[in-house]
Amino acid sequence: MGTRTAVESGWRSTAAASALRERLNAWIRHGRHKLAYLRFSSIPRRLVRRVKKAVWHTTEVRMYAMEAATVHHLANPRMMKRDCLDDVQEYEPAEAWQPSKEGFVREVAEGMVAGVHIYTYAEEGRLLHHGWLTERQPEAVLAEVGQRHPLPPDSAVLAAFYTHPRARGRGLYRMALAQMLHDATTIAGATRIYVWVTADNNPSRHVIEKLGFVYQGSFFQRKRPTGTARWTRAPDS
Repeated sequence: MGTRTAVESGWRSTAAASALRERLNAWIRHGRHKLAYLRFSSIPRRLVRRVKKAVWHTTEVRMYAMEAATVHHLANPRMMKRDCLDDVQEYEPAEAWQPSKEGFVREVAEGMVAGVHIYTYAEEGRLLHHGWLTERQPEAVLAEVGQRHPLPPDSAVLAAFYTHPRARGRGLYRMALAQMLHDATTIAGATRIYVWVTADNNPSRHVIEKLGFVYQGSFFQRKRPTGTARWTRAPDS
């Protein structure tokens, strides 16, 4: 009996150890996936910035608009594809905060079902740039500052742009904006096109302003340990 009990106990210990080892391996694989996009030397700095931003930070989102009648003077590079599922399938997360491929494809599918158009540029099997065009969007959803702002019923919106780190500096954002502006002018009844950007995103602000967008106002969120305050300096729609 004693020998049998010892054998059973040993078997249970081995099984438990095997299960624990498998859980640890799964955890390690998950951690490697996350750490693949982070430099070890940058982790403490990023952690400090994230904590500081969570409890002590002021964010400004600047809103811009362009009249559809003024778009004709811009060159139309026609570099982007519209609603191209082949390009969407070339997406892979390039930064730790980005969604998985499955999550991104799901977001695109949901957006297209809702009538939103995705513009993409892929090269050598990699999605390098994407952005969204929404027809007659009723309000601006400014997630960075936790605010919403009503828009005129004849508005189109350009939003959620991203350029892969390997392709930055090539003018893809500017080319996408120009092409989408021209396409927005073909929307029945659309007379004004909106775009917004955080105030500290100087490269994107420069492109937006150089294209001829007119500054409309700013939306703010201030976080402190004692609470969060929000305010706006924007005209009524």
